[in-house]
Amino acid sequence: MKKQSSVIIFIDCEGNLLLQERGSYSKGGEKHGYFGGNIKKGEKPKDALIRELKEELNYVPKKIKFWKKVSFLCTAEGKYNNFKVTVYIFVSPLTKRVEKAKVYEGEGLIKTTLDEELESENFTGGYEIILKEIKNHFAEVLELL
Repeated sequence: MKKQSSVIIFIDCEGNLLLQERGSYSKGGEKHGYFGGNIKKGEKPKDALIRELKEELNYVPKKIKFWKKVSFLCTAEGKYNNFKVTVYIFVSPLTKRVEKAKVYEGEGLIKTTLDEELESENFTGGYEIILKEIKNHFAEVLELL
């Protein structure tokens, strides 16, 4: 089975991130998640992202840049176990405005750092690869902000 999704990484030049605290919305044991979600049939990745941001935060940042696409085999427990997941990664500056956004999906916002997330077990099932990619290509990501 295959799954495609679009996510956005809110990040600043110091490596601070804004993530979704999953809580009861967890689909595979993850504690944190990225904002975004599944791409519907016939939908473009950026359109899916904007739709999901409106649903999850009722906020769409002015600056959204596509960074890269990654694929992996999902190993998380739950409905996406053993799916080939393709994720379109977008980035946006971490701003005071997004930090104050109200969360409509998930338990809340969590401001953390890239290093803290990489050392934690807050992401499961392969989704931590996105954080590793950002860490390995941090300068490239910053150029987009």
